[in-house]
Amino acid sequence: MTPTNPRPDNRAGVASAAQAHDPTYTGARAGDDATVAGLLRRLADDTTSLVSKEIALARAEVGQSVDSLKAALVGMLVGAVVLICGLGVLLGSAVYALVEIGDMRRWTAALLVGTVATVIGVILLNGAKSRLSASTIVPERTVQSLQKDQEMVRSKVS
Repeated sequence: MTPTNPRPDNRAGVASAAQAHDPTYTGARAGDDATVAGLLRRLADDTTSLVSKEIALARAEVGQSVDSLKAALVGMLVGAVVLICGLGVLLGSAVYALVEIGDMRRWTAALLVGTVATVIGVILLNGAKSRLSASTIVPERTVQSLQKDQEMVRSKVS
């Protein structure tokens, strides 16, 4: 004959809430009970598990953002080197053209072409600098997940 438990088993409600939040939840652990101490112990364990999973998500998301940023920067660097080589040749030919066609002195033609190229370069660099900001590295999914967790904890506490 099995002994009867005079207290109702409240673990079913706790288990369903934990299962809804954590798909790896396997139910009550040995030694857990529906007492306040047991529930606090479970709350501490679940909070620790939640925080570690949120940290893992943040690491993965930031790592993914950093990897894509690295790939973009390498592509920009290679493109910039090729562009600089081609631009040097074009600027030299522009100087020759101004000397031949415009009857300019060589130093005047070089000064004019250099000034125009510098102004265009500054405009392009400022545009690229404004697009390259720290907001592209923010782990948005992790921030949203943490906000959801915070709302859930507030609703359960109140």
